[in-house]
Amino acid sequence: AAAGDAQAPRLVALLDERFAADALSGLRLHQREEARYALAIAADPARALDLARRNFEVQKEPADALILVEAALAAGDPDAARPVFAFVDATGLADARLRPVLDRLKEKRT
Repeated sequence: AAAGDAQAPRLVALLDERFAADALSGLRLHQREEARYALAIAADPARALDLARRNFEVQKEPADALILVEAALAAGDPDAARPVFAFVDATGLADARLRPVLDRLKEKRT
């Protein structure tokens, strides 16, 4: 979509359908990916934040933390990323992609 590919609208619609089917199944297996989609493609930071929060409750990889922090920033809700800060403090997680975003978020929280 960002590159202006002519197939983007068809592919976006296909993703919409697949995420809807995933939600109907109740399994919600791809919340991280759906959160990334909601943030980057659908431009829906509130939806991205909701998905990222739910995802971080069960998945705690650096990419899961990153999407939660990015969604919190985009949604204007820096406090929503508190679980990431707590996780980083508890585990000592260090990630080159996550650190600059956490630093930006700290600036917003102070």
